[in-house]
Amino acid sequence: MIDWQTLLDTIVGWIMSTGIKIIIAFIILIVTFKIINFVARKIEKKLKDSKRHVDKTLSSVFIYVFKLTLKILVVLCLVAYLGIEPRSGLAATNEIVASAPLLLMFSSPLLLISVLVTLMPST
Repeated sequence: MIDWQTLLDTIVGWIMSTGIKIIIAFIILIVTFKIINFVARKIEKKLKDSKRHVDKTLSSVFIYVFKLTLKILVVLCLVAYLGIEPRSGLAATNEIVASAPLLLMFSSPLLLISVLVTLMPST
């Protein structure tokens, strides 16, 4: 016989702990992807309007790699936040997820500086 009250308590407990984390992760995912796309569009526009004659192919590859790298990093950080354990075949992913906060700590200032330098008006 199924004890419906125990089942309901278990489901409510799961929603209150894990469900909230999933909702927060999803919101962070959407917001960060929009920010990444916004910054990438700004950089792309600045590269097109630049007087430095940046090659179109080179700039499009740079923008693609920039967006892809940041989005992968965001997803890996959110997977770690949710506490999803990688399987044995994904041991390298575990190392990347473990080092992601350190990578963000060192790459964020450099990324910010490169974006600011790109968006600054040329003299």
